[in-house]
Amino acid sequence: MSVLFVVKIVFAAAVLAIVTFGLLWYIVVHRTYENFNSNYKSKYVIQVLNGIPGFEGLEYHPEGGFTWDEIRNAGVVANGKNSTLKVKISFLENMKM
Repeated sequence: MSVLFVVKIVFAAAVLAIVTFGLLWYIVVHRTYENFNSNYKSKYVIQVLNGIPGFEGLEYHPEGGFTWDEIRNAGVVANGKNSTLKVKISFLENMKM
């Protein structure tokens, strides 16, 4: 057998192993984690939050939620330094000219 043939077989086996691992990871770990996460939030987290004044009647909808853009636009999370934003804006204004 030539060395090239052995390298091809080893490469094919490695690719097959990676694809199999990815598929099993998705089926076993990812889906199980998503189910656990949804159940945990709807059963335990909501009960704790409902006990806090101001959060009574809070509901959890796993399919609903905020996109990253909605959170960023609401100013809930820090989006970086204001000076960096001003530099970017002035750069873009200069690009338009």
